[in-house]
Amino acid sequence: MNVFCELPWPPSANSAWRAVDGGVHRSQDYRAFQKAVNDCVLEQRVRRYWTQDRLAVAILCRPPNARDYDVDNRVKTTLDALVKSGVILDDKFIDVILVARGPLKAPSGSVIVRVEEVSLPNFSALSDFRDSFFCSFDRSARMLRSNQGLSSNAGDLQMAEPITEQTTKNPKPKPVPPNPDPKPAPKPAPY
Repeated sequence: MNVFCELPWPPSANSAWRAVDGGVHRSQDYRAFQKAVNDCVLEQRVRRYWTQDRLAVAILCRPPNARDYDVDNRVKTTLDALVKSGVILDDKFIDVILVARGPLKAPSGSVIVRVEEVSLPNFSALSDFRDSFFCSFDRSARMLRSNQGLSSNAGDLQMAEPITEQTTKNPKPKPVPPNPDPKPAPKPAPY
């Protein structure tokens, strides 16, 4: 069983909390983001409080512009907002997090999230999870858009080919031909 949703661009974890009057409080931007996530969850009819099993989460960050963003700073705020909106019961149930930078989505940016139940001893399921997230991203985004009454053209959502074992293996280095007339090594200088 899994959940798929598109959320607004999250604030950085560096700016989510503010020290005020001797206490730490959520920033105004972070509170607005959490409300926007709750609204998106309701609009997209995302299943809430659906499991207490171990979870794997894939997050595709689609930044609003070409500026360099540290994508790992967006993970904590996204997961906390999903907990607050009830999509995830508690982030302590998350065992695997997969984060990737996606194509730009001007002008506002977004995060595409997929949450799936996972069994840790079954590591092949984790690679299936990764591959299915990236391979089905285009199809799922079209379904999400059609459910929202938007255009089903997801041409701006095309992803690269998934990473496979073949593409991650280093090619064997070519053998170095022997030197035809090797020179003797220089003798060390006496002290």
